[in-house]
Amino acid sequence: MGAWQDIDDKEIQLDPQIARVAGASAHITRNYMDPKTGERAVVLALYGSCAEAFGHVPENCYPAAGYKPYKGPIDGEIRIPGLKQPVRYRWAIYAKREGDISRLEEVYHTFLYNGDWVPDVSDRWKMFRYHPSLFKIQVAHPITGGLPKPGEGPITELLSRFVREVQDRVARSSPEPVAPLTAEAPPAS
Repeated sequence: MGAWQDIDDKEIQLDPQIARVAGASAHITRNYMDPKTGERAVVLALYGSCAEAFGHVPENCYPAAGYKPYKGPIDGEIRIPGLKQPVRYRWAIYAKREGDISRLEEVYHTFLYNGDWVPDVSDRWKMFRYHPSLFKIQVAHPITGGLPKPGEGPITELLSRFVREVQDRVARSSPEPVAPLTAEAPPAS
């Protein structure tokens, strides 16, 4: 994924019950690090049922895990060369107390639903019977320095690279025409 390297060389498995509740029929979760900057991130790429997965967004799941909203959520978009429409995402920072320390985590997520990259599919529930599955990409980044701004910083590059990879794989495997992305151009933010 560009400068980002998989640091565990293995996939992290979601708890089977969590995967089932989230509607995941397939997923990967990996830890990445940019060796130049030392930045770390965890990426979840999930494929599953819209009816079950659409509500599993950070603004619901992070508070359920003991985090509190710190900043956001804020919707934004990034343009990726070779993709006609911008990728719309949702960004937020969550905080969790661990002893005397607050741990801050920056989180981006987006869904690929019926050809569109969007941060929320809940308003499309009437289409779930016609398009019953989706992809979700979520990138979580522990904040160790100053507070990042939405759409800025190294995490948007990692999100862009995952979007490119999913888009290209969907295009190669889909019986319906899906526009693949062009060759390796750096993602724009």
